[in-house]
Amino acid sequence: MTEHTKRENIENAAPCGEALPHGTLYLWFVLALFYILFLSISAILGKITPVEARIAHLLPFLYSTYQHMLLHGMLFQLLALGLSWLVIKNLKLSNKEIGWFRPAGKVEIFIVPLIAGVLWYLIITLQRFYWHIIIDEIRSKHLPNAVSLLWEWPQYSRIWFADAITYFNVYAISLGLKTMILAPIMEEIVFRGVLFGALRRRLGILMVVFITSLLHVLDHYNGGNLISFFNPWLPQDIKFFSQLFPFMLVSLLAGYLRARYRTLLAPIIFHICCNILGWTLAWEIVIPH
Repeated sequence: MTEHTKRENIENAAPCGEALPHGTLYLWFVLALFYILFLSISAILGKITPVEARIAHLLPFLYSTYQHMLLHGMLFQLLALGLSWLVIKNLKLSNKEIGWFRPAGKVEIFIVPLIAGVLWYLIITLQRFYWHIIIDEIRSKHLPNAVSLLWEWPQYSRIWFADAITYFNVYAISLGLKTMILAPIMEEIVFRGVLFGALRRRLGILMVVFITSLLHVLDHYNGGNLISFFNPWLPQDIKFFSQLFPFMLVSLLAGYLRARYRTLLAPIIFHICCNILGWTLAWEIVIPH
C-alpha cells in the first residue's frame, strides 16, 4: 500500500477529531447558533421593507421592486458570508477542512459535476411527470391512461427557453447572476464548507453528508410547509414532496461531490450547473386530456 493510499484511507475512515478550544459542546452550540442566525436573515431583512416602501413612495423614480430584490439579495449573501467567516475564525477551521482549495491535476473535478448537473435536471423533470401520473391519473381512476403514459411521454414533451433568457434585460441579468452564480457559491460555502468541515471533526462522512443535506433542504422549506401538508385542517399542498425531492437530491449529490473530491469547487460547479439549467431551460411534459 502506497503512502498516498494510506493517507486517503485515514482521511475517509474516521472523523478528523481536531482539538477544540472549548470542547465538543461548544462546537454544537456554535453550529446551532450559526444555523439559527442564518435562517433568521430573511426575517431580519424583512424589517427594513417598510423603510424601503416609504422611500419608494417618496421617490418612485429612484426606487423600484428591482432595486428592492437586488438589495435584499446582496445583503442576504453578505450577512451569510459574514456569519460563515465568524464561525471559521471562532472554530479555527482550516482551508482543508472547509475545502477551500483545488487539488492539482484533476480534470474530472470540472467534468463530473457538470455531468451530474445535467443528470439531475433530467431526473427531476421525469420525477415531476411520474408524480403527476401517480397523483392525478391513478387517483382519478384513469389507470389505463397512466400505464400508457409511462412509455409514451417523449411525444408529449417540449423544451423552450425560460423568461430569464427571452426577456434579456438588466433585471434578468442581475436576477440571473444572483440566482445562478452568487447564491450557489454562498450556499455551498455555508453548507458544504463551514457546516461540513465543522461536523466532520466529530462525525463520520456519511452522517455529515446527510445532516448538511437535510439542513440545506430545511433552509428552502420552512416548518410552515410541513404543517400545511400534515395538518388535515389546513389546505393540503400535495405537490410538497414532489418539490422537496429535487432539493434533497441536489443536496445529497453536492455532499457526495464534496466528500469525493474534498474540495468546495466540485459542489459549487454542480450547484451552478443545476441552477442554470433550472432557470434557463423549461422542459415540460404536457399530459393529454
